[in-house]
Amino acid sequence: MNLKSDLVSARSEASKTGFRTTLCASDDEQQCSGTFSQGWIVFRDTNGDGTVNNNESILKVSGRIEAGTTVKALAGDDSSVTQMVYNYRGFLNSELTVEVSRNNSSQILDLKKSGRVVLK
Repeated sequence: MNLKSDLVSARSEASKTGFRTTLCASDDEQQCSGTFSQGWIVFRDTNGDGTVNNNESILKVSGRIEAGTTVKALAGDDSSVTQMVYNYRGFLNSELTVEVSRNNSSQILDLKKSGRVVLK
């Protein structure tokens, strides 16, 4: 599981292909569902509807998250987020904060509107 590299990959895919690319929580490795602590997928969202459709490719699957690991994604107003959507230029709609906690330690990722991922 490497959320940071999957975020960088999603941004790169969006700017390279010119299509929206989404990293979303997924509890079944096929659709956007559940929480990030259950896993996530990256897919090319060609029609921009935020769901994986038959003609859209899943580019990455995180697999199951290690037991005892929690992943929380928050918007600027502290509301929970289950999707990070990169536009055709690799930009996000808003800045986000992601916290990955495991075994009494945590890692904070700041996602800038430019799409950049900054490790705090």
